[in-house]
Amino acid sequence: MHPTDPKYVASNRPVNRRTTSLPKVEEKPLNPTLKNRITSLRAKHVFGLSLSDQLKRRTISSASNKVNSTQILNIFCLTFSVLGLVLAAIQHSFSIAMLASLGLLICLIWMGIARARHRSALQYVANSTFADEAMFFDELSLLAFDKVIEKLSLAQCNDHDQIAQSSSQLGESFATLKSQLLAIKAQFIQIHELTQQSNSQMDLPIDDKFYLNECLRRYLPDSLESYLQVPADIRNTKVIENGKTALDLLLQQLHLLQMEIEHRAEQLRKNAAAHLLRQQRFLEAKSRESQTIQ
Repeated sequence: MHPTDPKYVASNRPVNRRTTSLPKVEEKPLNPTLKNRITSLRAKHVFGLSLSDQLKRRTISSASNKVNSTQILNIFCLTFSVLGLVLAAIQHSFSIAMLASLGLLICLIWMGIARARHRSALQYVANSTFADEAMFFDELSLLAFDKVIEKLSLAQCNDHDQIAQSSSQLGESFATLKSQLLAIKAQFIQIHELTQQSNSQMDLPIDDKFYLNECLRRYLPDSLESYLQVPADIRNTKVIENGKTALDLLLQQLHLLQMEIEHRAEQLRKNAAAHLLRQQRFLEAKSRESQTIQ
């Protein structure tokens, strides 16, 4: 046996392959694109779909429902054509069968044209320029909010082990933070839907619209960024002011912003119902006039 043969190991003690030191495998750094995608997936798992994606999907869905209105007439025509064919088969009528077949052919051609128009309309709606014009919130504000939410979700994932080993009260505080942020997202979605369903956004003062966009672009991100700048080991345990930790202060700030957002949302609801109230006052005035004449 040659001592340099790589198939054999020479030792003055019994050889244990389980304790043999293995070469260390260097961990390759993740691709930045892949890392950003993982961060985005974590954010979706914790806080759901990003706010910008939710609003764009709702805008596209609203527009597609308007485009689909012609399908009702297609269904009626198709139903009558099929009933005509059934009636022709029962009565053995060649003329009815010809008319029903002609109607069915026209319905199928019409349906194909309507589907092509519907597809082209959806492509137009999906265009970013159209989506930006149709949305109440500007794109930069939405991206700023989504970015800080992803950063917060990543920090929560990194501190998951620490949270799991802490008290149940700390876990409840994080659950409160999550539910409060989800509630704020729901408020913005409701405001978007109110502005899409009617022209109530035209009655909203420009200052209120500016405030809502600034909430997404500055106020909420600044509060969350300030919270994340506090070291993780003292972020939720050390008292900062008036017996409150950094997490408590963040929850208080989010509550203040949530109240202001709700105030603007309530104003939009009132604006949406203004037409109904005007109609009610008009009818009441007419009723009083008729009673006076009598």
